[in-house]
Amino acid sequence: MSEINYQSVQDYLATLVPPREPELQKMEEIAEKNDFPIIGPVCDDDLSKRAQKHLSALGSADVVQFHIAEAVETLRQTQGPFDIIFNDIDKDGYPDSLPVIKEKLRHGGVLIIDNMLWSGRSFDADNHEKSTEAIRRFTRDITSDLDWIVSLFPARDGMIIGYKK
Repeated sequence: MSEINYQSVQDYLATLVPPREPELQKMEEIAEKNDFPIIGPVCDDDLSKRAQKHLSALGSADVVQFHIAEAVETLRQTQGPFDIIFNDIDKDGYPDSLPVIKEKLRHGGVLIIDNMLWSGRSFDADNHEKSTEAIRRFTRDITSDLDWIVSLFPARDGMIIGYKK
């Protein structure tokens, strides 16, 4: 019998990934080479243009709206409701994003948010970094809100899947 541990789970999950289109493989190579930078207010729009180029090559550019702006404020100003929201912003902003997401996500909609284990920092009682505390607060807020059904999946760096009742 094999031991269930982080690496064995990661290795197994990697075998389940279906073959991807060459354009997606190109995107993954660029992300790996560059540590997949997060777009923030100090970035120019080069990363957004690259994303648009890749989505065009995949035939999906017409279904995506690009906004080069602060994500939560942009969501606040965008007409909803949305069926699904994937939240991957600066970790410090996770707690303040939840009320806006809750307002904009339709009932029956799904929230996906990553980095919830934060490379083990989330459950390290001695770690009180601002980003770690923000992830903990977000996790407490969403799991204690009766309007959500929430599961935390420990794959990779941890992912919350939230279903808005």
